[in-house]
Amino acid sequence: MGSSDAFAEFVGLTHLLKNLDIGSISPQERKAFMINIYSSLTIHGLVNGVLGDASSTTSRLKFYASVSYNINGLVFSLNDIEHGILRGNKPSPVPLSSEPFTTSDTQKLALCLELDPRIHFALNCGAKGCPPIGVYSAESLDNQLSRATRGYLSETSVDTDKNIIRISMLFKWYRSDFGDSDEEIISWIEQHASADVSNVIKKNREVNTTTPYVEYLTYDWNLPSSPSKGPV
Repeated sequence: MGSSDAFAEFVGLTHLLKNLDIGSISPQERKAFMINIYSSLTIHGLVNGVLGDASSTTSRLKFYASVSYNINGLVFSLNDIEHGILRGNKPSPVPLSSEPFTTSDTQKLALCLELDPRIHFALNCGAKGCPPIGVYSAESLDNQLSRATRGYLSETSVDTDKNIIRISMLFKWYRSDFGDSDEEIISWIEQHASADVSNVIKKNREVNTTTPYVEYLTYDWNLPSSPSKGPV
């Protein structure tokens, strides 16, 4: 893929980002743009072999912190895009992390968006466990994010007999984005999942009077055989 004409054209187009003023577009346009740029940057870095050992936590942390694009003269890493712009400048789940942008990063801070937890189901960080890559547009963004969220939450399962709910590890890593308690997180899932998943959660609530015990599904950090793409 890295030696193809299509990839060479793609790389050429990324050079144009340095002249793109994303501060002049609406927050909705910026959100869709940054989701798409995150996917592009992830693929770009993987194809160029920047990640190295996909099974190494250290390699992945370096990848997310170092792979970057110059957008209108400002350099944005994957961490900057996800935790800075899309999560409203919140620390990453990595222990001892701080906000990506400091008070001196006034231009970057001005670009930060209000957190929409559904973005977690649109961002692909280069692992099999990630949501599929899609192309998002400002005009259809709300519907696209809702559809992506429903699709990813389909892996949620409930054992009514044992009062256990099994959910994505994303809810453990980004717990504060979804709620302050297990009950709030489960309610968020019920509200945003498909009717089938929501009905199972409701049925469990009718049978069991206590909040379900939460188990987190194992996350697959293996590299996809090729960049994944799904309809949005």
